[in-house]
Amino acid sequence: MNEQVTSDDIRRLAPEMTADLDEQSIMATVENAYLIALGDHFPRVSKIDGEQMPVRKLATEYLALHFIAIQGKTGQGVTAEKVDVLERHFHDTSRLDWLNSSKWGQTYLHLLKVFGGGRARYRVIQH
Repeated sequence: MNEQVTSDDIRRLAPEMTADLDEQSIMATVENAYLIALGDHFPRVSKIDGEQMPVRKLATEYLALHFIAIQGKTGQGVTAEKVDVLERHFHDTSRLDWLNSSKWGQTYLHLLKVFGGGRARYRVIQH
């Protein structure tokens, strides 16, 4: 099982979102996401029902895609655009914390709740 995340892995998971990104940008994002996943104490693999699940690889992929998503139109709250007679629709993200602002971040947060260990924990404190 290969736990190395490649730009092809990222492109396959979100082809439209990554279409305009070059290899170096994707890999720089992946490297940062990997370090954060490592710091969040994700295990390399976890055995579930006799099968190995590459937890750290999944966390790295989801967090990298979250970083990409929050930089694009999705991160600005754009839900739809129309070219003829320019039209743009937004969703309200003002009440969402950082990881909940994209589906990729929400998936990373779920993995963190299930598999993250050690001292690093993510907690939302409402103000």
